[in-house]
Amino acid sequence: IIPQDFLTTVLLLGFAGLLLGACNPLIYELDAELTYPSPAETSAGLISLIDNIALLLSLTITPLSSTLSNTFMTCTIAVCFVCVLIVKEEYLRMDAGEQTAETREGLAAVLQYYSKYEDEDI
Repeated sequence: IIPQDFLTTVLLLGFAGLLLGACNPLIYELDAELTYPSPAETSAGLISLIDNIALLLSLTITPLSSTLSNTFMTCTIAVCFVCVLIVKEEYLRMDAGEQTAETREGLAAVLQYYSKYEDEDI
């Protein structure tokens, strides 16, 4: 159905990269919400680590066999699909901000909480 010439491949890969780039901030934000009260940097680091390990495996498998590479990619997509189905969205970070914002000290408490983690990095 799709012609397999160089230009079509470049356009499709560019479009896929554009979509992935648009989804990344949403994924990182949802992950920060799901892993609250852990710092957002921790969850972002874990996402990057898993992404890099999967890329390393993919680059290692690809030269061996295209069938093996396609099987690996299909299994990766299936695992991600199952993970998306079983995750329960809970906006703990947002809820904590709303609960503390009801008082005058709310914003200061949230800022103090996050500054505590910034001080530990120094």
